[in-house]
Amino acid sequence: MEAKQDSSSSSSDSSKHSRKTQDANTKRAEQMRNAQRSLIARKKAHLADLESANLKLTAENAALKQALGFLSRKSVNEIDCQNPECTAIIETLQHRVLQLRIAFNPVRNNAESLPLQISLKSEGTISPILANAPSACKENLWLHNSAAKSAQDIYGQMDVVPFKIKANRIEPLAGTKILDRIFSLFELISRTSSTNIARIISLKIMRENIRLQQRCGVIDRVKFIDIFSEFHLKYQSHIMHWSWLCIQPCNQPNSKPPIILDPQSAPLPVTLFREKLRAIPGLAPHAFADIDELCGFWMRIAEESTAADEFFQYAFMMHRLLYQCGNCEDVGKFFLAFFSVRQSKHFEMDEVLASIEAEII
Repeated sequence: MEAKQDSSSSSSDSSKHSRKTQDANTKRAEQMRNAQRSLIARKKAHLADLESANLKLTAENAALKQALGFLSRKSVNEIDCQNPECTAIIETLQHRVLQLRIAFNPVRNNAESLPLQISLKSEGTISPILANAPSACKENLWLHNSAAKSAQDIYGQMDVVPFKIKANRIEPLAGTKILDRIFSLFELISRTSSTNIARIISLKIMRENIRLQQRCGVIDRVKFIDIFSEFHLKYQSHIMHWSWLCIQPCNQPNSKPPIILDPQSAPLPVTLFREKLRAIPGLAPHAFADIDELCGFWMRIAEESTAADEFFQYAFMMHRLLYQCGNCEDVGKFFLAFFSVRQSKHFEMDEVLASIEAEII
């Protein structure tokens, strides 16, 4: 009798344990299904967000491409401020530029990541301004001095851009520091992350200003180029912006042929690369026998750099020259050396270098 009771009790305990185990397994399975459903829902939401962002980016890129195409067909003095199409183009560029940051030697402290804005107001003044400048400043268009040590210094050293764009022409405003203002404008644009925007706007500004100096008699072309050369030497630590290479020597009887390294022109043979480099003032104290020697020269400088900004400046400078003058093999050779040094120095990839990567890849 006792044996039957023990057997019945044991069977009951086993049944209860089995039910508990089954309940636990069922509960775990339900939790896993819920977690899986939740994960699928999150993935779907994430994919929807990515698709939405991709559509938005595609639309922005299309608008930007249209804007750049519009500007590439017009000179600065052909921009009509009253033209709705022109206003829409400027707004598109303005939106894009606001997403950029100062890439090289940004102003430190509170102003380290101040965005740039290109604004074309209804009365016809074009200028980059600081997007978060004080409200009193926003009524005017300002330039800032990159050597400023704080936001307060920036606001204290701003100056008005010396251009007024009318229906069919652009005129310089009177002022003793007009060239300083032109150079400040050029420097600001050349330090933005978007090479495409800087490429078009900087080139047009420099070309138009040379014409302006001649037409308006503000300063003769020879002196303008001399002062610009001094500006280039002063800012050697900055990138050697390609627009500078489009400046032509003064038109004198014994002057050399124009130095033009234009991205739109066909790549120059490597044999001419050395001669082109010789002709660029302030670039290097000697000529180079070949691409290997040139890469080695720049990489030695890059290895000695202690700051990422300085390293990226040299890299960007070198890339632009190779991209214009060399061939794919030369550019690839440089990038192998560049990434090797960057990794050894633990420098983080910069937006500008990311754009260069995309341009090459």
